Amino acid sequence: MKKQCSAAFALCLLLTGCAAPAQKMDFTYEELPYGATIAIVNDSLIASQYDSRYITEAMRDAVLKYYHAVETKDTDTYASVQLPQWHDYVVNTVYQGQYTDLQLIKSLYDSCAKNFGGSFEYACISIEDAQKCSAGSEGQQVIDMLDELAKEQEQEKFSSNVDEMWDLTITAYMAKKGSGTRGETKDALTDQHLYLIEYGSEWYIIIS
Repeated sequence: MKKQCSAAFALCLLLTGCAAPAQKMDFTYEELPYGATIAIVNDSLIASQYDSRYITEAMRDAVLKYYHAVETKDTDTYASVQLPQWHDYVVNTVYQGQYTDLQLIKSLYDSCAKNFGGSFEYACISIEDAQKCSAGSEGQQVIDMLDELAKEQEQEKFSSNVDEMWDLTITAYMAKKGSGTRGETKDALTDQHLYLIEYGSEWYIIIS
C-alpha cells in the first residue's frame, strides 16, 4: 500500500543516514498522520488494513459487518449495523418505502459484480483514511439534519447521544466468489466513503 511504503522508505532514510541532517523531532508517534502505521489483520471477518491508532477494533468490525452483509446478502446485519435513524430515513423518505433491504443489497451487489465481471467476495477492506468530523463538515450536516428530524417527530435531540463521527475513505479489494482470497488484489473499488458514528456507545455506519 502506498502509504505504508512511503512511511517505511522515510524511516529507512533516517536509519541509514541518507536523509537530511538530523533535526529535533517536535511531534510524537501518536501525532503522526493517519497511515503512518498500518495494522494488517487476516483473521477478522474479512481481511482488513487500517491505522489502529485511529481505528479501534469495534470501529473496524462495524465496517466489516457492513461489507460482509452486502457480500452474503444478510439483511439483518445490513440493517443492524446502520444508524437506525438514518436507515429509516433512507428507506422510508428517500425511497418512500418502495425498496426492501434485500432489494437494496442485491442492487448494490449486482452493480459491483457487473464491474468485477461476475460473482465476487471481498478479499480485503482497507481503511485508507479517517478524518474526525468537525463543525462545518459534511458529517456535521448529517447530524444537523437528524436533529431536525428528531425535532419534527418530537423526539430527543439526536446529537445529544453522539460521541464521535468519522469520515472514512475505503478501498474494497475483490476476488472471485469462493476463492478464499484474503488480501489485496488487482480488482478494487477505490475512494468509497462511509461515515462511522458512535451513538449511544455503539458504532454504526452511515452510507454516504
